[in-house]
Amino acid sequence: MKKVILLIALFITISISATWAQEIPIFNQYLLNRYLHNPSETGRCPCSKFRITHRQQWLGVDQAPRTSTASFHGRLTNSRVGLGIMAYNDRNGLVSSTGGLVSLGYH
Repeated sequence: MKKVILLIALFITISISATWAQEIPIFNQYLLNRYLHNPSETGRCPCSKFRITHRQQWLGVDQAPRTSTASFHGRLTNSRVGLGIMAYNDRNGLVSSTGGLVSLGYH
């Protein structure tokens, strides 16, 4: 009986976490731009980085999921302070969301 309850609890936990992952559109592009996933990347490198990403699934299908992001982050001149900004637009059928993020980091 304990094994059944443990399996049910595990199934519910996995189902809930998978549902939350569907609500965060930019996390699936973190390999191309680590700043999208982790704002503490702001100012980590001594150089500035500007990146634009776009992902469209199911080409040729109307209202197919697509996500676009644009981000810039880098250090302020000769300091340990970094500043970053990011904007995204996600469309999935009839549902769409647009948002942004401004971050400040000290290294």
